[in-house]
Amino acid sequence: MKIWKLLLLGVLAVFLKALVAMVPPIAPFADPLLVVSVFGALGGKRWPALLTGLVCGLLDDALFGQWLGLHAFSQMTIAFALSFAAAKVDMLYALPAMLPMLAAAPADWAIQLSLALLFNRSAGAIPGPLVWLAAVAINTALGLLFFKLAARRGSLS
Repeated sequence: MKIWKLLLLGVLAVFLKALVAMVPPIAPFADPLLVVSVFGALGGKRWPALLTGLVCGLLDDALFGQWLGLHAFSQMTIAFALSFAAAKVDMLYALPAMLPMLAAAPADWAIQLSLALLFNRSAGAIPGPLVWLAAVAINTALGLLFFKLAARRGSLS
């Protein structure tokens, strides 16, 4: 997928995140910018994955985050690691694309909690298993929506 199409998906994700922020029960679970970061790594190319993860993470930090660089680091790390796996396995189909999206939200939270502990910052309350499952389900649904949108437009490659 071309980088400008990923950045357009990032703009759509910012708009979706702003809309979701107005619905308090869903707001902590949905992270469309993380989904775009994962989506950027599905092609298996490292530099677009890094750039997409960095830009989406910085947007997430600047608009919705607490510390600048927290989401940028976690999303860039997830996108870069996933790009290595995607270089070996073709993830441009619905089922293989869904699997990394299932793991993205827990991995993102784990990286953020680890950074909070490493730098002796308040991590807040650690969510329970139902919260994790809700976040996984919502982010996977968003990922499938983005995947179907890109497949319909012929943008997957």
